[in-house]
Amino acid sequence: MNRTRAKLILGSCLPGGNTPDDPLYREALAFAESDPELRRWLEELQAFDSIIVSKLQEMSPPSDLLDTILIGCHPEIRPRRWTSRFGYRGWVIPLAAAVLLLFGIPLYLQFSRESNDASGFRSAAARFLSTEWDHQFTSDLHHFPEIQRWATALPEPQHLEIPANLETLETYGCRVFQWHGQTAMLVCFISKSNGEIIHVISVRKVGISDGPIRFSGGTLEMAQVGEWNSAAWVHGDRLYIAFSKLDPTALAQELGTVNL
Repeated sequence: MNRTRAKLILGSCLPGGNTPDDPLYREALAFAESDPELRRWLEELQAFDSIIVSKLQEMSPPSDLLDTILIGCHPEIRPRRWTSRFGYRGWVIPLAAAVLLLFGIPLYLQFSRESNDASGFRSAAARFLSTEWDHQFTSDLHHFPEIQRWATALPEPQHLEIPANLETLETYGCRVFQWHGQTAMLVCFISKSNGEIIHVISVRKVGISDGPIRFSGGTLEMAQVGEWNSAAWVHGDRLYIAFSKLDPTALAQELGTVNL
């Protein structure tokens, strides 16, 4: 267990004092109790959650709001009920539209303010991971082939291809968001060697220039961005950037061979 992994687990838990009977949750909670900085973060998160819960309880959404959100402009898509890995927060989804109006739009604008090139996307993605992501997932599937199938069934299908080494790793899930009007996807992989998280963010490269980044065949474009070590590559029509606290050599080894 480390701080990053504990945040991912604790950040997905239901506010209000519930203690799920899950060993990962108990381990993450114990780790937070021994880490003053993480304990402060958890207390702030719980306080924020309490405010949101209080506001949501004052609302009375239409009974068919969830199906309306899921169907949207695609009535041929069958509504599906989203559930979390640990079963938390599922009851909040029918009120997602109200929360989006309060918090989602600012996040979209923040993530879209960089230049529309590969370098701008890398900077925006690093900031999103460090300061803007609430550690919630759009889907909590734990194996990449499942995420691939799920992504291709989205209203705007996403066709993801990653290095073979990553395909064997377990995942925490994936998050869908917007960048300059395009759908971007975050998938969080768990390293087999030390449990460190490898965040892979991808977007279609249509209309995105390389900018200062110079991609060359057969190599990863490595860079440090803030607290993150990153590796960028292009495969097919998509730009991929992996972020991790692993050192650059270890990150490159985790990624293995990238077919560019």
